[in-house]
Amino acid sequence: MNLYDEFGALVGTTTTGDNGYYAFTSLQPGMPYSVEFIKPDGSVFTYQMQGDAASDSNADRATGKTPVFTTPTSGNNLATPGQADDPTIDAGLWSKINLVVAKHLATDGPFVQGDEITFYLSPSNEGPMDALAGWSVTEVLPEGLTLVSMSGDDYTCVDVTCTSTVQLAAGATGEPIKVVAEINHKAYGKVHNVAYVAPAPGEIPETNPLDVPGTDTNTSETGTDNDAQDELGLEPPAISLDKIAHLDDFNGNGYADAGETIRYTFKVTNIGGVRLAPVTISDDMLGLDDADCVDSLSVGESAICSTTGSYTVTSDDVEHRRSIDNTATTTGHVPGTPDTVTSTDDETVPVGRKTLPQTGGDIPLWAGVVAPLLLIAGAGLLFVGRRGRKTAGTTK
Repeated sequence: MNLYDEFGALVGTTTTGDNGYYAFTSLQPGMPYSVEFIKPDGSVFTYQMQGDAASDSNADRATGKTPVFTTPTSGNNLATPGQADDPTIDAGLWSKINLVVAKHLATDGPFVQGDEITFYLSPSNEGPMDALAGWSVTEVLPEGLTLVSMSGDDYTCVDVTCTSTVQLAAGATGEPIKVVAEINHKAYGKVHNVAYVAPAPGEIPETNPLDVPGTDTNTSETGTDNDAQDELGLEPPAISLDKIAHLDDFNGNGYADAGETIRYTFKVTNIGGVRLAPVTISDDMLGLDDADCVDSLSVGESAICSTTGSYTVTSDDVEHRRSIDNTATTTGHVPGTPDTVTSTDDETVPVGRKTLPQTGGDIPLWAGVVAPLLLIAGAGLLFVGRRGRKTAGTTK
């Protein structure tokens, strides 16, 4: 402790006893002085000039100095406890508290939009003083999470803050707080979630003062220990396409013939972790280029595209092709980002085949028997004719 005169010159120094008592003697009566209190490490001054003169604290909370006071014009000039001429110049001290919090994601992945997840928050007080009732824990939810509930024993929870109704003793851990949130359609990639613990209003300062974090705060890099974080990763976006062909088979032969029409529809399914909006369809053969499919496709949702297409089989197709082969591509857009995902599918419809024209009719069964006999008879006549001519030639 230091004693200063009216000009700010140091005129005395002393220390308190174990019970906090101090005294300066040989002061000039009726003269202005001020006292500077040097607080011990790990403590803070109480609020200045609160209460009556005998019990209040004169020290400024920031500097430890008292306002200028005037010494009594008469007195005993004694340093004995209880004998000081002005025993009201004093300072109140508080030891600090240090509130910390831990955060734990209790739900296992994989995660997709629409899932509900649970966090647990565990607050504690590193002391050395007990924390007054009214300390609180607050969730700093990112836009990708929507609060479902926040609860815990010995708390009053309103919106994203739970306020304790009991003190938190030095070295103790408070009741856990359960936080349930839904992953909403704005979540994408990594979802970063932060929470912090704060002392009650009017509480003594913390050893490591509160620095309120934001949604993007990396608590592992801040100098405070009253905040905590956890992260979850969503399944990446993905989409599937099912292209469906229907042949208007007028002659019922199961083949695409000239003049018949093939009609195409497209079914898309969101098989990823995030909503897709919009979804489009492209098909070169049908003249479709990012044509409208659906405005929005939630996770796990399937839909038939509003755009369809058709193709009329030509005689050239029948002449030169064995099938009508066609491929389409769907594109899903991740809202609020330039990211897209695609999927392709193809359909094959067989084309009718040309056949050679057929002439004549059925051959009767008797023709199979008579034909060989006619051949034998013809051969016999030929032999006789040849022999007769030879004999005639010999007799001449």
